[in-house]
Amino acid sequence: KLFWRVRGHLDEGRRWLDTALAHGSSTTSGRARALEAAGAVAQRRGDYASAKALWQEGLDIWRGLGDDEGVARALGDLASVYDLEGEADRAIPLYEESADLLRKLGLEYELGTVVSNLGVCLMSQGRLDEAAKLYEEAVELCRASGREEQLVISLFNLGRVSMLQGGHETAAGWFE
Repeated sequence: KLFWRVRGHLDEGRRWLDTALAHGSSTTSGRARALEAAGAVAQRRGDYASAKALWQEGLDIWRGLGDDEGVARALGDLASVYDLEGEADRAIPLYEESADLLRKLGLEYELGTVVSNLGVCLMSQGRLDEAAKLYEEAVELCRASGREEQLVISLFNLGRVSMLQGGHETAAGWFE
């Protein structure tokens, strides 16, 4: 999915994934991963309804397999599309469940993204103090796990929330 996303070949990726998914309806981790990739391509194309359906099917498979890491990823994916659609009330509990699982599993690399995304969702709801705490956690997690791209995003988000809270000097420090 990364190749198709980075290179902009989303239609090609969707065709390959649709073909692969049409060849069976198994409940294997391979199918769940294909659904994860197809959902990501659909979301990138702005097809949120398809992304939700694909990720929900994947979530159901991961739950059936008892794979908490897969469940956590699928929950975070679903939350992101609800968040994009402005449905914070649906996104927040999904992000929180995903974060709880990732904490339990000790997956700091993945947790940094989910915590930061939850912060964005809360910030859009005016819950600035909660968002700031999550961004601070995300920064720590990203530094610990070497996740530089997400670190930059989390630092930027700390700057944004600081500005909204009236801390312009603090914000400038985060942006710098």
